[in-house]
Amino acid sequence: MNTEVLKAIYDAACSNNIINNYKFNENIVQSMNYTDIKNKVQMDEQILLVCLMDLESIGFIINTMRNPYKECEYAISFLGIEYFKQLN
Repeated sequence: MNTEVLKAIYDAACSNNIINNYKFNENIVQSMNYTDIKNKVQMDEQILLVCLMDLESIGFIINTMRNPYKECEYAISFLGIEYFKQLN
């Protein structure tokens, strides 16, 4: 399940031209809000929260929430990109 969540964040970054050939575009900031992730992966909310915490704790994603009164946003990290690079 963690890979499904990570793949959703990775795919969103790739479709927005933030990641090309496993490298970040240095001029664009990437993040995906919690609601978009939840709608994309279609899993129970409790399980999704655990997956996000797990991915964040191992360094595959970063919580980019800039305002604590708004919705959480997550971005893939360099380590998360390396994971997909090793898969291919």
